[in-house]
Amino acid sequence: MNLQRTPRAQRPRRSILGGLSLAFLFAQQTATLCHAGGAVVAWGDNSALQTQIPAGLTNALAVAAGFLHSAALKSDGTVVSWGYNFFGQTNTPPGLANVIAIAAGYSQTLALKSDGSVTGWGSPSVPVGLNNVTSIAAGWDHALALKSNGTVIAWGTQSIVPVAATNAIAIAAGNGHSLALRLDGTVVAWGDNAYNKTNVPAGLNNVVAIAAGEDHNLALKGDGTVVAWGGNYAGQATIPVGLSNVVGIAAGALHSIALKADGTLVAWGDNTHNQSTIQPGLAGYRPPLAHRAGAHRESPSYLARPRRGNLRTAAHTS
Repeated sequence: MNLQRTPRAQRPRRSILGGLSLAFLFAQQTATLCHAGGAVVAWGDNSALQTQIPAGLTNALAVAAGFLHSAALKSDGTVVSWGYNFFGQTNTPPGLANVIAIAAGYSQTLALKSDGSVTGWGSPSVPVGLNNVTSIAAGWDHALALKSNGTVIAWGTQSIVPVAATNAIAIAAGNGHSLALRLDGTVVAWGDNAYNKTNVPAGLNNVVAIAAGEDHNLALKGDGTVVAWGGNYAGQATIPVGLSNVVGIAAGALHSIALKADGTLVAWGDNTHNQSTIQPGLAGYRPPLAHRAGAHRESPSYLARPRRGNLRTAAHTS
């Protein structure tokens, strides 16, 4: 199905933080925090009720944000989704269980199950027979899956993966472009190159997590600093001076967020819907330790995924 891209000026703006970690989607500028108690808090644009948390939603481990919809992964392995449903992206399949990660795109929601299989609802459809998956990412109208052997599978409008995307341990999907973090700490980018978003900065290395926004990307380095490139028309790629000790990152449509080691959040870029205004009381959170390379509890449009042995942030950025 060919999706009609909504003009940038008409797109709702939001982002997501999830599961003691960050989770955003490029097309969203609403922020949601899934904290230690399993509760989900949301703020920002609510034009499709995507920030109106379903009554009774508890025990959430992770969240993911799509264009106008949201999803939450519960501790029992089930998924709750809500918001805009034109493509069926909030029609969680009956009986879906044993889910360990989620991702949300423009018109799709993905769930990674404990057996390495992927279930999707909405559009585009998940490839038949996809297995041995360790991480998922949903973009605007494409999606990615990272397999246990370090290879990347793509489907939708961006289904070609470059040869260089091998030995991958993390993935991120944005607006027509994709990122892969390799075991050696380098980043490979491909797809649409508007605003030079697939031109990875020369010499970028020692990367432990990545995130893709609509037209910009973020990379978290092992020393706790953040590198950004691509579109900067809303200041989304302008790293705040002195930003350090970062343990998690996420990229929204036109904004970015970083989680620091002390549990505080720093946001920059567009703030049209107050998505870059950190809500009072959101401090002291910590991302969980990664249980495997590329482990993800998102989106998200994922979000950021750290290297083996590092702290994990889950965010989907599409």
